[in-house]
Amino acid sequence: MLHLLLLSTASSSSSNGSNVTLPFGALIGTTLGNGVNQFLGVPYATQKRWVAAEEWSTPYTGGSRTALEYGSMCAQGGGGPDGAADLMEGSEDCLFLNIFAPPANGNVNAATMVFLHGGGMTMGSGNDQNGTALAAKHGVIVVTIN
Repeated sequence: MLHLLLLSTASSSSSNGSNVTLPFGALIGTTLGNGVNQFLGVPYATQKRWVAAEEWSTPYTGGSRTALEYGSMCAQGGGGPDGAADLMEGSEDCLFLNIFAPPANGNVNAATMVFLHGGGMTMGSGNDQNGTALAAKHGVIVVTIN
């Protein structure tokens, strides 16, 4: 799915939003003031407990999906008092991408940077890295992953 989104990232944009048509339906994002197209919380696989994830292939309900908010971070322990692992954060439903694409300027060969967060399964998420500045200044597509 990622390759489909990257190929069509700026298929249609307006002053208030950016839409991409995928085989699953329309993905509705945001066009920021600097022209960067932002799609947050885009599912890339299904989440089923104790079963290997499968690539996302479900049509969007109603023919479209809004991509305006970050998806859940993955469930992680840690962050408690004195580093104790007594606080559980996140969700098992966390297979999301955040995509920041440069303003449409006819460049269909923009480089793609993928940010994989660290944190040793105790902290961190793809939501921690905002790729807006890289997309605007350097014309690259930035993808963060949970």
